[in-house]
Amino acid sequence: MPLIALPSKLMQICEAIAQESGRAYLAGGIVRDALLGYPPKDIDLEIHNIERQYCKKILERFGHLNAVGKSFHVWILTVDNINVDIFCTDAPNIKEACRRRDLRINALLYDPLTDEILDPFGGLNDITQKRLVATDPIFFAEDPLRVLRVAQFSARFNFTISPSLRELCLGLDLAHIAPERVLNEIEKSWLKSPTPSIAFREFTELKIIQKYFHSWSGLKELSVLESLDRGKSHCTNNNGWNMALFWGLALQRCSATDILQIFDQLNIHRYLNYPIRNAVLASLDYSKKLAQQENSILRNHAAEVFSLDFLCTIAMSIWPNGFGKLNLEHAKKEEIQSSPLPPLIQGRDVLPLGLKGPEIGRGLLFIRTLQLQKQIHNKEQALQAISTWLQKEEL
Repeated sequence: MPLIALPSKLMQICEAIAQESGRAYLAGGIVRDALLGYPPKDIDLEIHNIERQYCKKILERFGHLNAVGKSFHVWILTVDNINVDIFCTDAPNIKEACRRRDLRINALLYDPLTDEILDPFGGLNDITQKRLVATDPIFFAEDPLRVLRVAQFSARFNFTISPSLRELCLGLDLAHIAPERVLNEIEKSWLKSPTPSIAFREFTELKIIQKYFHSWSGLKELSVLESLDRGKSHCTNNNGWNMALFWGLALQRCSATDILQIFDQLNIHRYLNYPIRNAVLASLDYSKKLAQQENSILRNHAAEVFSLDFLCTIAMSIWPNGFGKLNLEHAKKEEIQSSPLPPLIQGRDVLPLGLKGPEIGRGLLFIRTLQLQKQIHNKEQALQAISTWLQKEEL
């Protein structure tokens, strides 16, 4: 069995390149992941020893070719519904082609035709030793985002950061990285890491928080890091919900003002249509209360603000011995874990009583408050209560 099995059409591309005295190698993450036992995801092909324009003509025989970043000569070829990133290098040899890779574990090439791994910088040994080392310090420093990638990889693969790489990371200026790139690495550090506390501990150790953010406090605290690992066990198949969970836990020591400043800095509003801002601000108000007591009236009021499923999960992750789990169990029995109590009456129900205009809104708010406080439980009681309220209003 080959290390990485490719679809037949991709093998045909590799063979066509070889027939013209070129070579097509799988490069980067797909090779690393295969060696670590992870299923292949993104496919990157690196073409060697062939002129770019001629390479383009060969590739166009196999499907539609889209140019991406023309100065970098990258194409995307769709083969059997699989997008393949293809880079035609003009490097003089394998070693120089791999030198620009950030880490030695990513500076590996794989030849699908011979099942051979090319390792010019010792990446195989780094994988065996479970360590991260820069491929070339000069090229590494060209993109400061790589500091965040180091933190992310350390958590994803539970690899240690070599002293030389740590020193290199600490010397880089991170202030001018585009927010969307920073956010992307934060998302990967959470979503792809079985133990995300490793990554976010490194966010402090590598000075990422101190250099890039000015209002993110508390992330270095052990209790916050431990809550991230507990929270990861509650992730679902909804990554919008998952990212809201991350931010609710990671920003638990921040004020509402600081949270909004961080969200503005990273341009965070919604994620996959999930209202992250609302979720995190609601958790700041209610999650601790839901951990401190099991209380049906509290649940009713919290459900008015945001999903109890989310708020109780934050509570369980931060305070595992609190009442978050019990409140969630009761919320499910009461059928309010994902939405508030249904109203007992609506505007049309009070029109026969003579309420008009703003009076209707005030009356319904009065009834809603009684319902949340569990002082009334059905429509008949609600209508009786609003009749009494209306009589007092008229006096």
